[in-house]
Amino acid sequence: MFIKNYKLFESISDFDFPSFEEVSECFYDFYDEIGTSLDADKFKYGLLWWENKRIPTHRMAFESNTLILNKKLNADQIRIFNKIKSGEYLNLPYVVFTTKDPYESMFYQKQLPILVECSKLFFDLHGFRPVGNVWSEDLGDGERLFFSGKFIKCTYDTYPYWREAFESGNITPELTKHF
Repeated sequence: MFIKNYKLFESISDFDFPSFEEVSECFYDFYDEIGTSLDADKFKYGLLWWENKRIPTHRMAFESNTLILNKKLNADQIRIFNKIKSGEYLNLPYVVFTTKDPYESMFYQKQLPILVECSKLFFDLHGFRPVGNVWSEDLGDGERLFFSGKFIKCTYDTYPYWREAFESGNITPELTKHF
C-alpha cells in the first residue's frame, strides 16, 4: 500500500507537541480520580518514522522506529531527523505518558468515561488521537483496567488504519471508538 507523503503526514514545521504540563492538565481529572499523577520522566514525544515510502501493513510495535524529540539527539538520530525533514522518511508525531508504576494507573470500568473525556479534551486542544492500550485484569478483588497513554497525530481518514495497526488490549476499542 503506497500512501502519498502529503496526504498522511504533516510537515515537520507543523509539529506542535504539548508540554508535560499541558498533558497533565488535560488528564488531571482522570489521574486525580484514580489517586495518582503522571511521571515527568516517562513523558516523551517525537516521531514514528519509516525509511521507505511504504506504510507497514501489519500490526506493529509502537516503539519501533521512534525518534524522541524531547531528549538530546545523538549523531545518528540527527541524521534520521534530517531525512524526515527532507521528506525522505515518512513520519507520524506521537506523545507517550504514564505513571511511575503501571499498577498506579489501575482504575475501574466506571471511571472509563472520565478517561474518554480527558482524551477528547487532549484531542480538541492538541490534535492527538489515542492508540494506547486499555486492558483489564482480574486481581482477585474485582476486574481492574490499565491505561497506557499513547497518542498519535493523524488525519480523521487515516486514524482507523493507525488504530488497527497499534491496537492491543481488550478494552482499547472502548476508548478509540470516540475518535
